[in-house]
Amino acid sequence: MVKKPDLTEIKFFIQTFMHEKGIHDPLIAVFGSLTGNSFTSESDIDLIIVSDEFEGKTIFERAEMTRGLDLGLIKKFCFPFDILLESKKEYQYMREKKMLDSIPL
Repeated sequence: MVKKPDLTEIKFFIQTFMHEKGIHDPLIAVFGSLTGNSFTSESDIDLIIVSDEFEGKTIFERAEMTRGLDLGLIKKFCFPFDILLESKKEYQYMREKKMLDSIPL
């Protein structure tokens, strides 16, 4: 069986990083293989980070706001990450339309 990552540590790392970038109280959730029993040695860690700070920003502006997060996570946890950055409205819409099955950390 493949050892799953410590999600509590990942959440703390992201919260600290985001706070340093001026993004406070983001919702952090996992989706994909970590929400079920399909996590394997080939899996990445699918995360969604939700914040009002992303409202009205393009994907490029959001990426700039969080520059370095993905590399920091990879270096610290030695797993590949797939990260979505969404506003609260976008996240609610995705959940209402059943486009995303996620579990908040």
